[in-house]
Amino acid sequence: MTDELASMSPAARQRLIDDFVDEVFDGLGDDSDLQANLRQAPELPDDPTPEQLGAWVELAELVQDPDFRRAIRAMAEFAAEGRARGGLEIGGSADENRRFVARVGEHGGAAVLKGVPPESAEGAEILARIMAGPASREPRAELIRHLERFSDGRAERYWQLVGTIRGWPPFPSRVPAFDWVIAALRAHG
Repeated sequence: MTDELASMSPAARQRLIDDFVDEVFDGLGDDSDLQANLRQAPELPDDPTPEQLGAWVELAELVQDPDFRRAIRAMAEFAAEGRARGGLEIGGSADENRRFVARVGEHGGAAVLKGVPPESAEGAEILARIMAGPASREPRAELIRHLERFSDGRAERYWQLVGTIRGWPPFPSRVPAFDWVIAALRAHG
């Protein structure tokens, strides 16, 4: 199987990605930025490095995994529900969403690195910094649901693999920071 995936033609690679995207977004419309970004199959260079070829094989295996497809479908459905409600962003704006994600990365990531227990008093202080602004008005249960849905490590791995294939610089995982925030939200709800 690995040899088959490694030797696929560019057209076959694109078909594999298209099949994945078609299944995941079936019936949800086609106005999603996520859908457009996922549909752009990363093209292997003419002479790929072993890392790029390995990343393609892992990516191809990932998009064929039924559990991964279900997880991405759940994300797509959640996003479609948010668009239908008039907004998916935390706090109601794309700018606040970006600021919230940045605070999660900065403060939640630092808490993970320092080993701060989410349920501790220090964890509550860190969570308060993360929740500053409009995000604090989000119902906690809805925010937890939103974060759980979009912090699947396999989705992040997808983009790491795409980056490797395209020659982008590697980026650190944000999933541990989001997991920490989810635990802190539960502990200090």
